[in-house]
Amino acid sequence: MRHAEFHALLPARFHAWGTPDARPRDGRFAELAAAVRCLSAAGTLCLLDLAAGLLEPGEIYCEAGTYRGCTLAGALTGRPDARALALEDFSMFGAPAAGRAELERNLERLGIRARVDLPGVSFQRHFLEAAPAGHPRIGVYLYDAAHDHRSQLLGLLLAAPFLADRALLLVDDANWAAPRQAAADFCACRPEARLTLSLRTPAVDHPSFWNGLQVIAWDRAAAGASDRHERLVAGSEPGLLDALHEAGFRYEAARGRIPPGHLAPNS
Repeated sequence: MRHAEFHALLPARFHAWGTPDARPRDGRFAELAAAVRCLSAAGTLCLLDLAAGLLEPGEIYCEAGTYRGCTLAGALTGRPDARALALEDFSMFGAPAAGRAELERNLERLGIRARVDLPGVSFQRHFLEAAPAGHPRIGVYLYDAAHDHRSQLLGLLLAAPFLADRALLLVDDANWAAPRQAAADFCACRPEARLTLSLRTPAVDHPSFWNGLQVIAWDRAAAGASDRHERLVAGSEPGLLDALHEAGFRYEAARGRIPPGHLAPNS
């Protein structure tokens, strides 16, 4: 994936880039966001369209968490040669069969169903059971499944063996601390990864990038990077880490595994 070109071209695709008023210059992305009931915004769809257009031959777009198909539409409707892998087990839907049927109807209506591989499994199952050697290289990867810290981090770490030599990873709902901390942890664990954009929004359901979006550039040639500790410190969310630490202590204490009086006063 030509991620350097992506970063060079992205600002020109928007009015008021770099501000809360950023909106795609092409109005079709707002129309697309309105056409599919989804948890995404026109700016995200515009960004995905650009990224999918910069895939190298043989690479695919992949997303963990598909819901009703809005982000798939953003990546594929304007890129007729692009193909996608959608990892969705429909657990967010009340009835999984009905959820899959709704997604398939949306993809058919938008004319992209034939270019989407939809195995109907979670990202954990897919990446743990698939063999990287025989898998299409992922050039663009969107994580939009569960947003607790563990799920976020697993979603990035498990995808890494399947990425192309140069790829783009997108972390949705980056207004929240857990996705940001997971992205920082991933970039610290994998020197190939570097956070390049943090697109925060003033509120959820914002027309620019919904609930925030982070962009991570992946480059296997950068595996010798030496600033991983600095990246981790810079990206840490102390409040979240304190809350996770306290929750762990309280969990063990509730099960009698910490003697009374051994918890700190503020725990």
